[in-house]
Amino acid sequence: MVSLAWGITGIVCALRAAAEPAWGPHAGAWSTAATRTGHARPAKGRFLVASRSLSDPNFAQTVVLLLVYEARGAMGVVINRPSHIPLASALPELDELRRRKDPVFFGGPVALDAALMLVRSTARPQDSQAIVKDVYLSGSRAVLRQAVRGTGKRNRLRVYAGHAGWGAGQLDHEIARGDWFVTDADPASIFELSPDDVWPRLIDHVSGQWTRAEEAQRPAVVAGFSLRGRMFAHSDIAG
Repeated sequence: MVSLAWGITGIVCALRAAAEPAWGPHAGAWSTAATRTGHARPAKGRFLVASRSLSDPNFAQTVVLLLVYEARGAMGVVINRPSHIPLASALPELDELRRRKDPVFFGGPVALDAALMLVRSTARPQDSQAIVKDVYLSGSRAVLRQAVRGTGKRNRLRVYAGHAGWGAGQLDHEIARGDWFVTDADPASIFELSPDDVWPRLIDHVSGQWTRAEEAQRPAVVAGFSLRGRMFAHSDIAG
């Protein structure tokens, strides 16, 4: 039986108390890349979309929602990797979950015994942090119970075991290296789309943005004007 500990405070505090930057020489590398490509910069409430070339098994074909992005580091949760473990099995003491089939999602390789929860709500629940419009982060069992008991759509709750974490400057380096695309997050990708469809849809979207950004920065090709009704050709060059 899986048991999950709760609370975001300890995880965030641990991140903010991290040691000296592991990637110091690369800190700020993203600002250069962003200027060069015109892409969105990483920030809380944005998605990291794994590039097609990213082969790390923890992150290949994943989409990560950034929960913290600051000088000391970053953290987020993978939103498109459901496990085979029902949430009701992970938290058997919560009677409210017994009739639900929600799985526990794999949030990332760090602190797999700690649970984080995203709740979709038009009003901010207690003991939660706003991440993106109508999406809140919490580690409170009371918020979980409230979300489960709430009326309306059932797709308003996601629980993640573990999270993804980066030291100071590390994520900037990975983005500059081409491991990740950055784009604005949206609630539908988190709560409505099938997890199998999230990465394919977003990688197609951000790849198109990348191509357009590169094309916009290429030197304009100036078409030659015609001479006597025809284009100037190599055969006209004196030799």
